[in-house]
Amino acid sequence: MITGASSGIGEATARLLAARGASVVLGARRTDRLDRIVEEIRSTGGAAVAVAVDVTRRADVDNLVATAVREFGRLDVLVNNAGIATLGPLADGDTDTWSAVIDVNVRGVLHGIAAATPVFTCQGRGHVITVVSTAGLKIVPEMGVYAGTKNAVRTIMEALRQESTDGVIRTTSISPGYVRTELGGPPGGPAGNAARATMDRIGLPRTRWPVRSRSPSNNRTTSRSVISPSGPPCRGEAERQGACRRGVTAGSLGGWFVTWRTERRAPAGCRASSPAAAVPSSSTCGFRWAGS
Repeated sequence: MITGASSGIGEATARLLAARGASVVLGARRTDRLDRIVEEIRSTGGAAVAVAVDVTRRADVDNLVATAVREFGRLDVLVNNAGIATLGPLADGDTDTWSAVIDVNVRGVLHGIAAATPVFTCQGRGHVITVVSTAGLKIVPEMGVYAGTKNAVRTIMEALRQESTDGVIRTTSISPGYVRTELGGPPGGPAGNAARATMDRIGLPRTRWPVRSRSPSNNRTTSRSVISPSGPPCRGEAERQGACRRGVTAGSLGGWFVTWRTERRAPAGCRASSPAAAVPSSSTCGFRWAGS
């Protein structure tokens, strides 16, 4: 299940996963684009469903989860990708725009976690992947509110990791660098061009990041944090010489990560806690409609 799937990283993720055999449920506000993506995925033999979703509305995200379980029998992965950005000094006092950014980038992630958690708990497993940003790691002028939301999301995901000590829910936080998407404004528009110029200027240094992996002594929690710096993609001789940076592009996902692995058992029984997240009792997890 992918939010913000009508363009950019969300669309690229949907196409890549579908090409690799995953059944994908795509949510976004621009349903005309979603329908086109779903049609193209299906035309190549993939399984995809589109749902109109505004992540600032809890009911919409609940419906997205319910659709995934109804259509495919379960929900394995939630990709919290929907996000918006605004650039400008804090002195502008544009509180209406700030509120919109906070609602999508933070509240949208919380809605996704709240909607998916009952399903994951019932199944005995599930994976929450959230797209954060290197903007929350390198703070620069005119991106304070956007960076603030990404730091908030990073904190939320770390809390979810620490709370998931039974090993049922895995967490992954991906922090891309600059990716050529419509974030900040439509391609070719003044806002979009300004956003891209700013992102080019503040890109992280061309440093290769180490890969680290470990398993904690309790072997219970599972987490992965991926940092994908911006910069030219790794190809051929440039990759061998370390003169490039792996990252998220229109056709691939990559990066460096810290990961913990776990073994877990499914619960003996469960019941959906949210009416919108419930599905008929014939499903894999045996949900019942709330109140039944």
